[in-house]
Amino acid sequence: MNLVVVGHAACDVIVRKNDAPATPVLGGSATYIGLAAATLCAHVNVVTVAPKD
Repeated sequence: MNLVVVGHAACDVIVRKNDAPATPVLGGSATYIGLAAATLCAHVNVVTVAPKD
C-alpha cells in the first residue's frame, strides 16, 4: 500500500515539474518526460484498482 502511495506522489511531482514554467527550456525532452509521467500514472492507477485475490 505504501508503494502505491509513493508511486502516486512521485507521479504528481513529475507531472507538476513537467508543467513548470521552466519546461520550455528542455524543449523536446519535456514532451518525452510528460509522456513517461502519463504512462507511469496510468500504470500505477491500473495496478491500484486491480482486484486483489
